[in-house]
Amino acid sequence: MAGIAGVYKREEGLLKPMLEKLEHRGPCGKRIFRYKGSMLGCTVHPNGGFFKDYRGCISVDGEIYNPDQLKIDCRNLLSLFRRKETGFLKYINGKFAIAIIDNGHLVLARDRLGVKPLYYSTEKNGICFASEIKALQEVAKEIKFLPPGHFLNSKHGLHRYWKMSCAGPSLSNPSEIIPLLRKNLEKAVCKRLKGKSRVGVFLSGGIDSSIIAYLVKKNFKNVVFFSVGVKGSSDIKFASALAKYLKVPHCIHTYDLKEMKKVLPEVIYHLESFDYLLVRSCIPNFMVSRLAGQKNIDTVFIGEGGDELFAGYEFLRHLRGVNLQRKSINLIQNLHNTGLQRCDRMPLSFGVEAKIPFLDIDFVKFALGISTALRVEKGKQEKWILRKSFEDVLPREIVRRKKQKFSQGSGSYKIMKKVANTEISDREFKKEKKIGKSFILRNKEELLYYRIFKKFFPYNSILGQTSEQIVRFSLHF
Repeated sequence: MAGIAGVYKREEGLLKPMLEKLEHRGPCGKRIFRYKGSMLGCTVHPNGGFFKDYRGCISVDGEIYNPDQLKIDCRNLLSLFRRKETGFLKYINGKFAIAIIDNGHLVLARDRLGVKPLYYSTEKNGICFASEIKALQEVAKEIKFLPPGHFLNSKHGLHRYWKMSCAGPSLSNPSEIIPLLRKNLEKAVCKRLKGKSRVGVFLSGGIDSSIIAYLVKKNFKNVVFFSVGVKGSSDIKFASALAKYLKVPHCIHTYDLKEMKKVLPEVIYHLESFDYLLVRSCIPNFMVSRLAGQKNIDTVFIGEGGDELFAGYEFLRHLRGVNLQRKSINLIQNLHNTGLQRCDRMPLSFGVEAKIPFLDIDFVKFALGISTALRVEKGKQEKWILRKSFEDVLPREIVRRKKQKFSQGSGSYKIMKKVANTEISDREFKKEKKIGKSFILRNKEELLYYRIFKKFFPYNSILGQTSEQIVRFSLHF
């Protein structure tokens, strides 16, 4: 993990305060490279992330999962770029945000699904860029996200290097699919376990996180499960049952309204959003990330992506064929602005790096090749083929547990809604719900979050990003 920031043909004095806003992304200090009016900086991790020579530099926030195939690792990406130019990006299986300054030119790039964030601004004939918006808001009037699967070249502008295939599913025989599904998902987990000494799993007791927990436990001895929720929450109940079944140490934290209100400003600051659905889901995620950090765990596995790949959302259950396939692809393409933003920001606020095996690019291609009729079988539970693939290794109550949002299972689903309805009058909401030129807050809960958000992000440069994010996140529910 690392925090990337830089300026290209802009004032050098801008960089230092930008890096200071990203210190939580790299706890081992800062490194800076200067070359002919450009500067690239990085808050670094013990494993690196910043590599340079006499004429160029590359900063990488992320990991490569096919180094054997490429015969290189992050340290050698600069030399690969010099041989292949931006063509090297299509060969990488990994999560990454990359910034390169070489011979006076700048290249920014982002992984195919946008697991790692990168933002930029093109103003005053120059470019500023950073891993998080908070590093740019004081130096840029208009902030944009670098789209997943794209690169920005200072010479040629923005270009797409990868596009998700919309080819129809070709796998329809469950007896053939089940062993392949288990093999491919386990392979994705094992890629992310290499070089680790101790890892954690964020366990809600739902089918997605339970499958990941099982596969991590199967392939790695030194693992700890982490769960959070209000007293009596269903997540803690089911997660505890699985931890006992798999004989894995289990750390649990219960919280109440007082603690939720206390952490809310930190959640919104790190998340960089006031979307009420996203903030609501981030509160328990913040709590469980803090719990892992307190136990000196720096790597955790998360079950994100299972709902998008296997039609876990309620509104997908009645779709079939090409309609379900298109909707699934659309949800995956929008994850970078929704669930992946949560999975990046909350753990990293405590120096914890999240691994997301369901979104391994090879597994995504495989999963989207499964017949839509098997993802949601008529009259049966959502994610049918996924549940069927692991029903012999997980407790029955886990396999059959109905899908719940993270905020529902943890028990915090409606708590903040009640707080907002108590603290904000109808008159206040009517007066304050319109922000900017055309954006309308949807409810009092969102206004509650926006008031906090505005204290940290008073500039309108961020508002466009947040409003687009809200539209995308609303597609999930």
